[in-house]
Amino acid sequence: MMSMVRLNVPSVFIYGGSILPGRYKGKDVTVVDVFEAVGKHSSGQMSAAELRKLELVACPSAGACGGQFTQIRWHVYQRLLV
Repeated sequence: MMSMVRLNVPSVFIYGGSILPGRYKGKDVTVVDVFEAVGKHSSGQMSAAELRKLELVACPSAGACGGQFTQIRWHVYQRLLV
């Protein structure tokens, strides 16, 4: 999108959607679950090994941020440019 704006030529921007959730212990997990797990690890409620396993499966594919933080910001920018 940045190059579209910089070059100032007619372009089409296709949003690919949000990243798919991962699976951990039978439930869907996202980057938000990892953030929560870091807090649990800090308070001693989760082991480092368990946190690492969750980190490895939370973002299994390509796509926009599963927490919707960056994706929402870019979507707003895209709308402002149209």
